[in-house]
Amino acid sequence: MDEDTRRKTLIMAENGVFDGLINSNLQMFPKVEELIDYGFKFYKDCDSFDLYIPGQHIDQFLSSNLWQLMQVKRVTFYFDSANNILKVQQNLSQISSKFIFCLKAEVENRIRNNFDSGVLNSSKPLDSSCLSSMLENRKRQVQMKQKNLGLHEFSISSQPCVGFNAGNINSIKQIYQCRSCSYILRDPVQLPCGHRLCKTCVENYNGSSVICSECHEETVKQELNRFEMEAHYLTQEHQLAIINCIRNLLNIRINGHFENESEIILRKLQKVYETIDILVDGIQTLNNDVERHSNESRERQELIENLTRTISLLKLTCTKSNSSINEMKIQQEILLHAIESIRQKLEHTQVPSYDGIFIWKIINVQEKMMDAQSERQTSIYSPPFYSSRTGYKMCARLHLNGVDDGQGTHMSLFLVLMKGNHDGMLSWPFNFRIIFNLYDQTDKKQHIIDTFRPDVRSSSFQRPRSEMNIASGIPKFCPLAIIEQANNRYVRDNSMYIKIMVDFSEIPNDVLPFASNLNPGLSAHRQHELIQNEIDNIHRAQQIINTTNVQNISQTIVDSYL
Repeated sequence: MDEDTRRKTLIMAENGVFDGLINSNLQMFPKVEELIDYGFKFYKDCDSFDLYIPGQHIDQFLSSNLWQLMQVKRVTFYFDSANNILKVQQNLSQISSKFIFCLKAEVENRIRNNFDSGVLNSSKPLDSSCLSSMLENRKRQVQMKQKNLGLHEFSISSQPCVGFNAGNINSIKQIYQCRSCSYILRDPVQLPCGHRLCKTCVENYNGSSVICSECHEETVKQELNRFEMEAHYLTQEHQLAIINCIRNLLNIRINGHFENESEIILRKLQKVYETIDILVDGIQTLNNDVERHSNESRERQELIENLTRTISLLKLTCTKSNSSINEMKIQQEILLHAIESIRQKLEHTQVPSYDGIFIWKIINVQEKMMDAQSERQTSIYSPPFYSSRTGYKMCARLHLNGVDDGQGTHMSLFLVLMKGNHDGMLSWPFNFRIIFNLYDQTDKKQHIIDTFRPDVRSSSFQRPRSEMNIASGIPKFCPLAIIEQANNRYVRDNSMYIKIMVDFSEIPNDVLPFASNLNPGLSAHRQHELIQNEIDNIHRAQQIINTTNVQNISQTIVDSYL
C-alpha cells in the first residue's frame, strides 16, 4: 500500500449529499454504523483517517470509541445551522483536540482542500502524474461549482476557488488566513465581525448571506463593500492610491531608471528558474533521503525480526533451563534424603551398647523440632542397642512434637524391639521394665525420669517377625513447654541426652534418682555394683527402722501391762 492509499477520508453522508466528491482515498457511508465498522476493520492498513460525521449522530459515534484510535487524526462534525454548533462545541472541545465543527455547506470545500494539500505535501516526487491529478481534481471542483451556480464552463485558469497554500502556513498569523478554507487569504473580504475570508470562499456560500466560520455571525452578501467595485473605484481612497502609483512611475522614468518591462520579466523568470533548479536539487536530495531512510527502516525491521526470533529462542531456553533446575531440585532433595539415610545407617553401625543401657545424644534439636511441627519428619530413631551380646535388639523412637494423646503438648518416647540374630534363644514376650531418663545438663541434676512395664499381650513385645515391631512407650514423656523454654536445662548447645535402661534387677523407684545420677563414664558393671549397694543400704536402713519400730511397739505393750 503506497503513501496515498494509506490516508483515508471517511464520510457519513445520507441521501447522496456529497456525490460530487470523487477520489480514490474517499469512502462514503449511508450509515454511521458502517463507517465505524470500516474504521475498526481497516485502521491497521492506514496511517491516518479523516472522519466527517453529521451532528445528529454524535452520541452514537462517541460511544464507539473509534475516535480514540491513533490513526484517526481529525473528526469533523457538520451541522445545518450555526446554532446547533454552539450547543455542542463547548462540551466536545474539552474531550479531544481532534474534534472540529463546521457547517454542512463547508464540508465539500474542506474535503477538496485536504485532497489538494495532500498532493502538494506528499513526500513522493512531484512528477507529472501528481500534478495532473491535482489539476484534474481542481477542474472537477470548478465544474461542480459552475453546475451549482448555473454558470457556463470556464477554464481552470480562471479565479481559484480557495486561498493560497504554503508549507509554512502554521507559522503565519491567523489574521492572514481565511476562516473558511484555512489557507492564506486570496482577494480578502472582511466581514463586519472583523474576520476575513477569501473572495471565492464568500462566493461559495449558497444563498444571499455569509456565516462566519469563527464567530458564526451572519452577514448579507450585499453589505460587503468588496463586491461594490464600481462604487469603490469612485472613492477618494482608491483615487489617492492611483495617484500615488502614477507618481512613483513618473519618478522612475524621470530618474532614468525605468526599464523595459520585458527585461524585468526575463530577469524575474531567471530568478524563478534558479529557484526551480534549487527546488529540483532539493527534491532529488529529499528523494535520496527517503530512499536511504527506507533502506534503513528495512534494515531495522530485519534487525527487529532477528531480535524477536532471538528473544523467542531465549525464552524457550529459559523455559528448558527452569525445567532442568526444577528436576535438579527434586534430585537434590532425593540425594539429601539418601545422605540422611546413609548418615543414620552410619550412626547405627557405630559400636553399640551390649549391657541394656544406652545414652542417646540428639543433635540439632531446634531443626528436628521444626521438622516435627511441620510434619516433614515427625519422629526419629536412635541407633540400635542390645540387652547383652546375645540378648534383645532394640532402639528408641522419639516424637519431638508428640503423638497420640501427647501431640502438640508433650514429647513422646517409645521403645522398639528389633529383629536380632539370637531371638530364637530368648524368652518371649519381652517383659522387662524400661526406664527413660532425660538428662539435666546443669549441676542441679533434676533429671526427668519415667518408666513403663511392657504389656505382654501386645504384639509390640512379641518376637519380631519383620525388621522392627510397633513402637510402644510413653506418649506424654516430657511437656513441650519445658523443652521450648529459652536456656532450659535439658537442651544445651542445641543438643540433649536421653538414657534408656532395661531394668533386669527390678530397681526400686526410690533408687532410680541415684541410678540416674551415676557418672556415665563408669562401666556398666561398676554402675550395677553401685546400684546394688544402694539397694542393699536402703534394705538395711529399712530393716533397722522396722526393728526399731518392733522394739518400740513391744515396749509400748509391756508398759501397758505394767
